[in-house]
Amino acid sequence: MIISVWNKKGGVGKTALSYSLALDLDTYYISNDESIVPSIYTGAKVEKIPTLIKEDCVYDFGGFSFSDPKIVDIFKKSDWVIVPLIANENGLIKTLLTIEDLVKNMDIDPKKILLVPTMQNDLSYSPEDLSRAIREKTGLEFELYPISESRIFSKLYEEEKGIKQIATATPLSRYSYRKILEAYGKLINKIQNKG
Repeated sequence: MIISVWNKKGGVGKTALSYSLALDLDTYYISNDESIVPSIYTGAKVEKIPTLIKEDCVYDFGGFSFSDPKIVDIFKKSDWVIVPLIANENGLIKTLLTIEDLVKNMDIDPKKILLVPTMQNDLSYSPEDLSRAIREKTGLEFELYPISESRIFSKLYEEEKGIKQIATATPLSRYSYRKILEAYGKLINKIQNKG
């Protein structure tokens, strides 16, 4: 299975989500952007122009130009393209530009695009409002997998574990992270069941 993670907006959690998915799905991790991940995960590497591998892999695309045919080829061959976003006005603007690049410029099937909004308390659009705004601007329906902002994201690197591993480690963590585990579990199930 090939998963590509991208949004034109920085700071939306691409690397954290990509790393967690690679760990929890037991796949390789390739990024075109420097991060801590290759130093803590043996299945990770950084390539400025990533190459397509045939085995299971999560691609974490930081800053790149979609005009590079090798990268576009990875997107086209991906089973899923995951777009993490911050559910606020600026996050929505950049996400709409990302969707436009994916659908119009790279000809990616919208059914393969999963949106993962980070819900930031009262500063966020609700999932319903976000879905409606995206539908109004694009004319397309996308599945949303909202995840609440949490300390678990910083723990990924500290503990060198994925969301699922951290959230299920103890009875207390299962209770503390139950909402995130439920939301993340829906995303994992969608990915593994291909719909």
